[in-house]
Amino acid sequence: MVQVKVQVKRYDSFLLRYWQLHDDGQRLEIEHIQSGARTRVASVAAALAWIGDRDRPASADDAPTAWPIDERER
Repeated sequence: MVQVKVQVKRYDSFLLRYWQLHDDGQRLEIEHIQSGARTRVASVAAALAWIGDRDRPASADDAPTAWPIDERER
């Protein structure tokens, strides 16, 4: 297997908590680990939108190294 080293723009971590409610609803709590910001939302779409809003500029010097996932390892 050939591994190709790539630079990522930035790295952020999120903690997601999910509750399935008795009325077939759902609640999600998302926490941005780096900033401590958190929110609760009622849908996965809203959670992804909130995560997307955490977009912030990062300098090239701060970009961590990442290895692409080999499709055979999924």
